[in-house]
Amino acid sequence: MKASALFGAGWEDDSLEVLWRDADRAFCRLWRNDAETHAFIPIACGTEHPSLESVNRLTHEHDLQSFLDSSWAVRPLELVRERGQTMLVVDYPGGEPLDRLVREPMEIGQFLRLAVPLSDAVGRLHGCGLIHKDLKPANVLVDPASGLVRLTGCRETSVLDRAEELAEQVVTRVAALDRHAAAAADNWRLSRIATVERNILRLGIHELEQAEVPPKVAIDEAVRLAHWFAGARAPGFVNGVLDRIAHTLRRL
Repeated sequence: MKASALFGAGWEDDSLEVLWRDADRAFCRLWRNDAETHAFIPIACGTEHPSLESVNRLTHEHDLQSFLDSSWAVRPLELVRERGQTMLVVDYPGGEPLDRLVREPMEIGQFLRLAVPLSDAVGRLHGCGLIHKDLKPANVLVDPASGLVRLTGCRETSVLDRAEELAEQVVTRVAALDRHAAAAADNWRLSRIATVERNILRLGIHELEQAEVPPKVAIDEAVRLAHWFAGARAPGFVNGVLDRIAHTLRRL
């Protein structure tokens, strides 16, 4: 289908190619600044313009940029508006929607080769505190040749609810969490540890104790927070303390 038929005037040239589409958006290859780019663009369904919901879907997916990793997700790069269209530019290493492969019965070997990495991708998403509430074949990109699977279309998540829940749990357990931190922080009195680092440790220790996410994920999340919000030495310090606690709890 020609781009102009989907997006209207302004796309009559060959600068955009529709690779596939679902109910409310198309995945396209386009050329911007003389470079090949890939992007999701919302489709107008029976109206002159795309619905607000379909545009908000792209905005929400872009907001998750820092949580998603290119090894298991189609990672958003930027949200832009060109020629009257909002588009979500993504890091696209290849693949096609799973719904193209499940229209016919799938050979058991191929099924297993895709099921294992798909389960891993969903697990990594959950490890980030996110829940994909629109998980369907159209939102799973697979590369049959390499066996790589990546998720897309994370339009709804529970990240904020999960963050609030974790914060409330940590607040009620501060004394116990601080005892663990003090025992594992060799030659460091808790009062000497910066407030931000103390809170990151509390959160990491709580996640290790609850065992709701893999221990390496809990530690990596805490180290990432230290990189973002604490001092230059904080990531190494946080990693060391949490690693000791994980071994003490026999999580590693």
